[in-house]
Amino acid sequence: MPNVVKKNNFRTLAASVLFQIPLISESAQWTGCIDASRKTAQKALDRGRSLLILPGGEAEQLLTTYGREK
Repeated sequence: MPNVVKKNNFRTLAASVLFQIPLISESAQWTGCIDASRKTAQKALDRGRSLLILPGGEAEQLLTTYGREK
């Protein structure tokens, strides 16, 4: 794991589907991401981790149009 992840006591929640895709799953884990399921997030909180949550996700990504701001 990179030093930047080891020094910080936080994890970023990522969509569960990302952990089903080879290479993407490994990349997500390497950068300190964890599955965004309630069970996994609760385990991280129980271990004293802070969680980085980015609302929106897949639904909003599908609504984007390259080069256009709303």
